Amino acid sequence: MQSSRAGDTLPREASTQPTGAAETVKADPKSIARFSRMMEIALSAVLITVPIGLGLLTLVFSEQLRSLDILGNFEAAPGPLALHWRILAFAVLLLCSAPILYAANAARLMFLRFRHGAVFTAQTALYMRRIALGLLAQAFVATRGGLALSAILSGAGKAEGLVLAISSDQIWIALFALIFLGLARVMHAAALLAEDNAAIV
Repeated sequence: MQSSRAGDTLPREASTQPTGAAETVKADPKSIARFSRMMEIALSAVLITVPIGLGLLTLVFSEQLRSLDILGNFEAAPGPLALHWRILAFAVLLLCSAPILYAANAARLMFLRFRHGAVFTAQTALYMRRIALGLLAQAFVATRGGLALSAILSGAGKAEGLVLAISSDQIWIALFALIFLGLARVMHAAALLAEDNAAIV
């Protein structure tokens, strides 16, 4: 009698576990979609606010340009710049920010695909590669930006000489970009392998 009772209880316990597992699987896509939507909004805000912030800095508060990190310890006299120098400085800083904005837009598009359920795909690997390339370019562009900005300050009569500053932050960004580039390559290969297996099945 005891064995029959034990046998009766086993199917009941087994039947409760798949239900919980199914509930967990159903909850995951919704949480991924919510998180992806938040990241979309945040990255869209970055793409909008960065150019506006650079415009305010160069056109309204140009006297603060001499304190930017890309200039290092470059010494410049206080005071605003003439309008044509402000416009030129805005163009330089916008070009210096272009790689990071490119990476941010690629990340936004990647999270957009995540929100629609396309996660482990070849297209996701492509967006990861674009993010890595944008970060890698940013590490090299920052030094040229400091050189161009110091030339603007010197041309405006606020300083003398040029500066080429290289910080440890740029090295870390380049290293992180290389790691991300490797992950993108692995994901691309895995996505192609998954597509081949699905085609065989």
